[in-house]
Amino acid sequence: MDFVLLLSPHNLLYQLPVNNIPATTTATVLPAPPPHSCAPKKHQTKQGKDQAYIKKPPNAFMLYLKEQRPKVKAQLNISDSAAVNAAVGERWKSLSKKEQKIYFSESV
Repeated sequence: MDFVLLLSPHNLLYQLPVNNIPATTTATVLPAPPPHSCAPKKHQTKQGKDQAYIKKPPNAFMLYLKEQRPKVKAQLNISDSAAVNAAVGERWKSLSKKEQKIYFSESV
């Protein structure tokens, strides 16, 4: 069975069988995308493959998360990492600017 790709006025792409296209439809036929076109690209440094990748330093929240994760996990008895991250995030939001400033100064 042959398919045709239709581009809607809202830039949405539809794939329909050729025999199901209404006669009143004016369609722009696009070529099929290449297989695996959405595959994530591997990270490469700008210098090339021979250079080692240098990680960015952690930001203030990441420092706070690293410090608080074991405490929150033990206090709330949660093993799910998403739930732990959400709890630490709420605690980060509840910190005063003065308390957050400690972590911002460490991150620089």
